[in-house]
Amino acid sequence: MAKISPEELISKYNAGERDFSNIISLYTGYGESGVNLRGANLSGANLEKVNLNGADFSGADLSRAYLGGTKFWGAYLYKANLKGADLKEANLRRAYLDGANLMRANLEGAYLKGAKFYKANLSGADFSGADLRWARLEGAYLWKANLYEANLEKANLYGADLYKANLREANLRNTYLKGADLREVINLDLAKNLEYVLIYRTIVNEKERKIIEEARKKSKLYDLR
Repeated sequence: MAKISPEELISKYNAGERDFSNIISLYTGYGESGVNLRGANLSGANLEKVNLNGADFSGADLSRAYLGGTKFWGAYLYKANLKGADLKEANLRRAYLDGANLMRANLEGAYLKGAKFYKANLSGADFSGADLRWARLEGAYLWKANLYEANLEKANLYGADLYKANLREANLRNTYLKGADLREVINLDLAKNLEYVLIYRTIVNEKERKIIEEARKKSKLYDLR
């Protein structure tokens, strides 16, 4: 296992190499901090389990990249292209993904506690079993996203669009959904802690409204607005 510089990584990639799973981490003259890969093209690269904590990938192209188990703690991925990327069980705690494109990305079992996804495109992304506690998803697009067994406790989805998202077994305890669009969500009735969802200023059809109100009636929380 080796450490290489960001410049070496890009040079090897441009030379046709794609498998970098033998790398432990990237380093600069300041050690492993301050790694700058803004705007880099690493589409389809294999960076499995590489330590990229705190690295700056703003505007980078990581589409279809294999990033399973990769460490992105506190990394900057503003407007990065992660379309179709495999981030299964990756650690993105407190990572910054505002405006990023994660359309159809695999985030199964990913650790996303406190991550920021402001207005990110998460359409069709797989978040099954992901830890999204305290995540910031304001204005995010979650069209047809799979949130099966995802933990959304205290996550902020203000103004998020969850059209036809799958919420089966998702934990919605104290999830902030003001202004969120829950119309046509799938398996809402099978979500966990649904009784704690406040529908005030949440966009719902009559079907979703009835499901939420019924859950609140059963839990004796109906008078809470």
